[in-house]
Amino acid sequence: MGESVVKGYHIIFVLCMLVLIPGTVLGAVPGDILKNLAFGLPDGPEWGYGLDTSADGNVTVCGVAYPDDSIDLGHLGNGDVWVIRFDKNSTVLWEKLIGGNETDYALSIRNLPDGGAALIGTTGSFNGDVSDYHGNGDMWVVNLGPDGNIRWERALGETNTDEGSDLVVLPDGHIIVCGYSMSSRTGDLWMLRLDSKGNIIWQRAYGSDGRDSGTSIITTSDGSLVACGNTNSTDNATSPGTTSSDIWVLKTDLNGTPLWDYSYGGSSLDWGHSVIELTSGDLMVAAVTASSDGDVSNNHGAGDIWLLRLDPEGNLIWEKSFGGSFSDNVWKLEPAAGGGAYFVGDSYSVDGDFSGNHGEADLVIGEVDENGTLLWHRLIGGSSVDRGSWVGKTDTGTLMITGMTASSDGDLSGNHTSGDLWVLEVQGNEDKTPFNVLSIGPLGGDGPVPTDPDGDGKYEDLNGNGKMDLQDPTVFFQYFDWISKQDFQSAFDFNENGGLDLSDVQALFAEIQP
Repeated sequence: MGESVVKGYHIIFVLCMLVLIPGTVLGAVPGDILKNLAFGLPDGPEWGYGLDTSADGNVTVCGVAYPDDSIDLGHLGNGDVWVIRFDKNSTVLWEKLIGGNETDYALSIRNLPDGGAALIGTTGSFNGDVSDYHGNGDMWVVNLGPDGNIRWERALGETNTDEGSDLVVLPDGHIIVCGYSMSSRTGDLWMLRLDSKGNIIWQRAYGSDGRDSGTSIITTSDGSLVACGNTNSTDNATSPGTTSSDIWVLKTDLNGTPLWDYSYGGSSLDWGHSVIELTSGDLMVAAVTASSDGDVSNNHGAGDIWLLRLDPEGNLIWEKSFGGSFSDNVWKLEPAAGGGAYFVGDSYSVDGDFSGNHGEADLVIGEVDENGTLLWHRLIGGSSVDRGSWVGKTDTGTLMITGMTASSDGDLSGNHTSGDLWVLEVQGNEDKTPFNVLSIGPLGGDGPVPTDPDGDGKYEDLNGNGKMDLQDPTVFFQYFDWISKQDFQSAFDFNENGGLDLSDVQALFAEIQP
């Protein structure tokens, strides 16, 4: 099904200003552009939504393309999932158009330990690469091999609208997906656990009397799941009284059993877009708010970027809004080594927190510290609409961003007036001090202190009891996200592939078991 039909469809026509500056640059400041790439055709819009980086420097981007008449689409339709993988030198390794006769798009992608990738989005197609379509839009999950060809795909849903938004990969190869389903009640946040072949292990819908949806999902250092989304329900058990769209945060165990849920917002529209775990173990949520009351202490005008810090139990520690007189949006967060977070979105404002607009909307990239103080930001774009959808860190501490540009001036060159998928690498704010094994302290700041029982430079004793035992892989998985953001990753590279990935958990288990 997938392998034979997608090989022939390639649409890349690169129109860009390309700056290639490898790694962290001496004298560069956060937000400086290191790479600037626009992918697309002269006619027909393309958009980047999701992005993931890998230890070998490769970047995989997903989104949607509406190719022009120069492409023989065959079975493809009104809009199709577009996936591109390129290396650290910006050489395209492969790119695929996948989908069917109607509109298909992907919002999130995760690289897999074997070099493949898993993506999630929504399909409206009933042929081509899509099988078992249920009608009115289905959540669509696709597993790609290292060559970009489809290994398996699942259209999930019933006869009403079902949409996919985000996914995470577990150490056993299972994936947790989240999104939205109208197949029960008025619309629910929908989560499913799929095995490595795409079979459903469990699925649950969460919500109440109004429309509830999921936009972002993560695993946390305590072995739980946290999903972020929106609620219009008025009778949630722990979050009653919602009268308009509020941010909704839900924590469950790995079997989907709810642990807690809370809503946050004011009397106007508030939309949750991203959730992450900080290096401290607290959570940060990115949202857009039009409120100026309730949980929202300040509004600059129209919609603002709204950031909230929560403790592991969902209690609000602080909230901060950023913006100007016009609309300001945030779409994705990424933890920063300093304890805060990077954010990416777009800004129409010419005053307030975001001045220096190039025209219409600019991509905005910035960083807040652990107290919500805006450390730096940069507006990137030209005289037309430019937007950022996803930000992720590389192993060298730089930031990869994807989104869309329709500008042909300012920070862009070439003709992008129809809208092109946009990929940027910018300078981050990471301290890349050379690794010193003596710098490893308590995991997560207050957890166990790992040791190296066999003196090989690898810290197999994650629970700190002085020996290697079967508890160590569990502790490794519990603190994996935190370890992956530190400067001593090489001490936990048990598969010795030059980077840290979830297959290192499996490699540690194989080393320890009798």
